Amino acid sequence: VASVDIPSAGVASAYRGRIVLVTGVSGFLGKVLLERLLWEFPDLKELRLLLRFGSHATPQLRFREEVLSSPIFSRLEGRHGGRAAFQAQLLTKARIFGGDLAHDGLGLDGDAYAALASGLDLILHSAALVSWDERLDSSLRSNTLGARRMLELAKHAGGARMMHVSSAFVHGQRRGHCPESIRLCRAQAQAP
Repeated sequence: VASVDIPSAGVASAYRGRIVLVTGVSGFLGKVLLERLLWEFPDLKELRLLLRFGSHATPQLRFREEVLSSPIFSRLEGRHGGRAAFQAQLLTKARIFGGDLAHDGLGLDGDAYAALASGLDLILHSAALVSWDERLDSSLRSNTLGARRMLELAKHAGGARMMHVSSAFVHGQRRGHCPESIRLCRAQAQAP
């Protein structure tokens, strides 16, 4: 299947002038999602990005160091005439909010929460704790209750739409090569 980098006029125009919130942009899936969003829909009005505070970094610094430095943005850099031009253009469109899915109100004060929700059209939620050794209560607070908090934000925003993007995996007991295949049950295999 060939990939075409020109979005259909209908989809691109549907996003023109929209305000979109993306969570999880410091992770693998979030970076891919952000790059694709910027590539396909350059006429978004505003991008809002929710990032946690790091142990020694503000969300803004984390965005610059962990997200903007990623090679995934190379084709956008080419489109905009280099890394500096791309980053400058993106920073005029992006608003970064320091919050945390594990806390009510996303850890934001009332004014920041209202600003995050104001005029919001769409939430693309891909943030999650994915560490294998994370405590279960922490994972539930961020991943399960975090998704609920994003739905509450959508409601507070006047009914913004929300899309939840998740990475999923299965851990089994097999070792070695494990091919993916579709197995038909006996009744399906014998059907005419």
